[in-house]
Amino acid sequence: MDTLFSSFLEVGKLEYWFRAADVDPTSSMQLDTTELNIAFPGISDYYGAGVPCDLKTSVTSIYDLNVEADNELMGGYGTAQLEVWVNKADGTTEMAIQIEATKTNFEFNAAVADMDVSIQVDRINSAKIVVDSCTYADPSAYVIKLKVNNLARVALAYFNPWLLENPIVIPSNIGGIFELSDLFLGYYDDYVYVGATPTFIAPADFVSPFIQ
Repeated sequence: MDTLFSSFLEVGKLEYWFRAADVDPTSSMQLDTTELNIAFPGISDYYGAGVPCDLKTSVTSIYDLNVEADNELMGGYGTAQLEVWVNKADGTTEMAIQIEATKTNFEFNAAVADMDVSIQVDRINSAKIVVDSCTYADPSAYVIKLKVNNLARVALAYFNPWLLENPIVIPSNIGGIFELSDLFLGYYDDYVYVGATPTFIAPADFVSPFIQ
C-alpha cells in the first residue's frame, strides 16, 4: 500500500481548497479570521475580525500504512501542507501563513457504493508542525501544533459530512473494452483486498468466432 500511494503522489496530487464562499452562512463555524484565530493567534488582530479566508491543503507523502481487519480501519502517517489565504477588502488575496504538518498520524474507513468510495476520518493528529512562512507574527510551532490538533478534532464533524457528499469515483471503463461494477473492499490485517465485476463490452462490429 505504501508503494501504491507513493506512486500516485509522484504523478498526481492530493490537494483541495476549502473556500469561505462555500460555507453555509448559517453554520456556526465559518472560514474567517475570527474562527481561525483559535488555531493561529494574531491573525484576526492583523487582518481584522471576520475576514473570509480560504484554506489550501496538500498531502505530500503517505507512509507506514496499516490495516486492521477487526474494526475495518486503515491508517498510517503522512506529511501535509496547509496554507491560509485571506480575502482582503481590496479584492486581493494574501497567504497569511503556511505550515507543514509532519509525522501526522491518521485513521479512516472506506465505504463502497457501486464504484464510489466514501472516506470517513476517525482520527488525525500531527506530531510536529513547521511554520514555513507567516505575515502577521512569529508564531510558536509548538503552540500551533496543539491548537491545530484541537481544531482538527472539531473540524472532523464538518469535514466528514463533506467527504460523504464528495466520494472518490473509481473509473469504471477500462479502455473501452471492459466495464467495471460492484466494487468491493475486503479488510485483512496489513492489506486490503479490492475486487470488482468486469463486463466485456463488445465492439459494434464484433462477431464471435463461436457463433456460426
